[in-house]
Amino acid sequence: MMPTDTILRLLENGKWHYLKDIEKKTHLNSVKVENVTEFLAMYNFVKLDEAKQKVKLDPPTNRFLKRLRQLENEEKQ
Repeated sequence: MMPTDTILRLLENGKWHYLKDIEKKTHLNSVKVENVTEFLAMYNFVKLDEAKQKVKLDPPTNRFLKRLRQLENEEKQ
């Protein structure tokens, strides 16, 4: 799985996640986590709180991903 996919799946619960926690849970290094989250923030897929070093999915992105997962699951059945 690509680093972006890995991080997006982790963020799908819609809660704030500290970048350090993302590093631990995904086993990605800090540079990769920062690069991916900054890229996602640049295109408004996530909200990035740089001061507190945390990130969460933007609500429309979260709804989109949940619907996408739902369709994937329906397709598998």
